[in-house]
Amino acid sequence: MIKMVKFERRRYLAFKLYPEKKEVKKNSLAREIWTSLISLFGEKAAADTNFWLVDYDEEKCIGIARCTNRTVEILRSAIALLSSVDSIRISVKTLKISGSLRKLRKKYLLR
Repeated sequence: MIKMVKFERRRYLAFKLYPEKKEVKKNSLAREIWTSLISLFGEKAAADTNFWLVDYDEEKCIGIARCTNRTVEILRSAIALLSSVDSIRISVKTLKISGSLRKLRKKYLLR
Protein backbone atom coordinates (compact mmCIF):
# COMPACT_ATOMS: atom_id res chain seq x y z
CA MET A 1 0.00 0.00 0.00
CA ILE A 2 1.38 3.40 -1.01
CA LYS A 3 0.97 6.17 1.53
CA MET A 4 0.31 9.66 0.18
CA VAL A 5 2.61 12.47 1.31
CA LYS A 6 0.89 15.65 2.41
CA PHE A 7 1.79 18.62 0.24
CA GLU A 8 3.22 21.52 2.23
CA ARG A 9 2.28 24.98 1.11
CA ARG A 10 5.05 27.51 0.73
CA ARG A 11 5.28 30.98 2.18
CA TYR A 12 7.66 33.70 1.12
CA LEU A 13 9.06 36.23 3.55
CA ALA A 14 10.44 39.56 2.30
CA PHE A 15 12.92 41.29 4.57
CA LYS A 16 15.27 44.26 4.50
CA LEU A 17 18.76 44.35 5.97
CA TYR A 18 20.28 47.49 7.44
CA PRO A 19 24.03 46.74 7.42
CA GLU A 20 26.87 49.02 8.46
CA LYS A 21 28.53 48.32 5.09
CA LYS A 22 26.74 47.24 1.92
CA GLU A 23 28.96 44.20 1.45
CA VAL A 24 26.65 41.38 2.62
CA LYS A 25 26.77 38.44 0.19
CA LYS A 26 23.87 36.05 -0.46
CA ASN A 27 25.78 32.90 0.54
CA SER A 28 26.99 34.45 3.81
CA LEU A 29 23.48 35.60 4.67
CA ALA A 30 21.98 32.16 3.97
CA ARG A 31 24.65 30.52 6.14
CA GLU A 32 23.93 32.90 9.04
CA ILE A 33 20.17 32.30 8.81
CA TRP A 34 20.77 28.51 8.91
CA THR A 35 23.08 28.95 11.90
CA SER A 36 20.45 31.06 13.66
CA LEU A 37 17.71 28.50 12.95
CA ILE A 38 19.80 25.61 14.26
CA SER A 39 21.01 27.40 17.39
CA LEU A 40 17.54 28.67 18.33
CA PHE A 41 15.30 25.71 17.42
CA GLY A 42 17.54 22.70 16.81
CA GLU A 43 18.30 20.69 13.73
CA LYS A 44 14.89 19.04 13.38
CA ALA A 45 12.92 22.29 13.49
CA ALA A 46 15.44 23.93 11.17
CA ALA A 47 15.01 21.11 8.67
CA ASP A 48 11.21 21.27 9.01
CA THR A 49 11.19 24.93 7.97
CA ASN A 50 12.39 23.95 4.47
CA PHE A 51 14.25 27.28 4.40
CA TRP A 52 15.69 28.59 1.15
CA LEU A 53 17.01 32.06 0.38
CA VAL A 54 15.31 32.63 -2.96
CA ASP A 55 16.52 36.13 -3.81
CA TYR A 56 18.81 38.74 -2.32
CA ASP A 57 19.52 42.11 -3.90
CA GLU A 58 22.91 43.27 -2.61
CA GLU A 59 22.34 46.89 -3.66
CA LYS A 60 18.91 47.33 -2.06
CA CYS A 61 19.67 44.86 0.77
CA ILE A 62 16.27 43.21 0.29
CA GLY A 63 15.85 39.45 0.42
CA ILE A 64 13.12 36.86 -0.06
CA ALA A 65 13.20 33.61 1.91
CA ARG A 66 11.01 30.53 1.43
CA CYS A 67 9.59 28.28 4.14
CA THR A 68 6.49 26.18 4.81
CA ASN A 69 3.21 27.69 5.95
CA ARG A 70 3.52 26.07 9.39
CA THR A 71 6.99 27.41 10.11
CA VAL A 72 6.70 31.08 9.10
CA GLU A 73 7.03 32.35 12.66
CA ILE A 74 10.10 30.20 13.32
CA LEU A 75 11.88 31.60 10.28
CA ARG A 76 10.71 35.12 11.05
CA SER A 77 12.14 35.01 14.56
CA ALA A 78 15.43 33.46 13.39
CA ILE A 79 15.87 36.23 10.81
CA ALA A 80 14.88 38.96 13.28
CA LEU A 81 17.51 37.82 15.78
CA LEU A 82 20.41 38.10 13.33
CA SER A 83 22.99 40.60 14.57
CA SER A 84 25.92 40.16 12.21
CA VAL A 85 26.92 38.56 8.91
CA ASP A 86 30.65 38.04 8.29
CA SER A 87 31.45 40.42 11.15
CA ILE A 88 29.30 43.16 9.60
CA ARG A 89 26.73 44.39 12.11
CA ILE A 90 23.16 44.33 10.77
CA SER A 91 19.57 44.79 11.80
CA VAL A 92 16.64 43.20 9.98
CA LYS A 93 13.05 44.25 9.32
CA THR A 94 10.37 41.91 7.98
CA LEU A 95 8.53 43.63 5.14
CA LYS A 96 5.81 41.16 4.14
CA ILE A 97 4.80 37.50 4.16
CA SER A 98 3.08 36.18 1.05
CA GLY A 99 2.01 32.96 -0.59
CA SER A 100 3.10 34.23 -3.99
CA LEU A 101 6.72 34.75 -4.97
CA ARG A 102 5.72 36.75 -8.04
CA LYS A 103 3.99 39.47 -6.00
CA LEU A 104 6.94 39.91 -3.65
CA ARG A 105 9.42 40.13 -6.51
CA LYS A 106 7.23 42.65 -8.28
CA LYS A 107 6.73 44.80 -5.20
CA TYR A 108 10.22 44.81 -3.66
CA LEU A 109 12.86 43.68 -6.15
CA LEU A 110 11.71 45.09 -9.48
CA ARG A 111 11.29 48.71 -8.44
